[in-house]
Amino acid sequence: MKTETLDRFNGNDQPYSTELPEICILCRQGFNSTALAHLRKNTGIDFERNGTNLKGIPTTSNQIGLLLVTYNFKTQYHDNLTSKNILYMKICNNEGFKVDTICPTCADRNGINFKDAKPEDLLCV
Repeated sequence: MKTETLDRFNGNDQPYSTELPEICILCRQGFNSTALAHLRKNTGIDFERNGTNLKGIPTTSNQIGLLLVTYNFKTQYHDNLTSKNILYMKICNNEGFKVDTICPTCADRNGINFKDAKPEDLLCV
């Protein structure tokens, strides 16, 4: 299937073209069939379940725009050694992009103010 390409500039201001990113929607609770049907109907992207997450490959940039305008996703783009050209999205603030949760000890090491948290509490990203 042919998809649009995006024209970009690398760190040295050299132009290059790349395919539209794969979309990965993160959701620890998963998606029911009704939610999945709404996503497909409203965006035209054929999402597949990947564990509790959804993965899909848009064919047009308009589909990505519809996804962002229709749903209140928080996004983060990755293009590195482990996540090549992937646009991560999440609905819930309890879902992290890089970590699922963080304990008070790790938060303290990273300079994150955890206030009066107990050891069983989790910090939301």
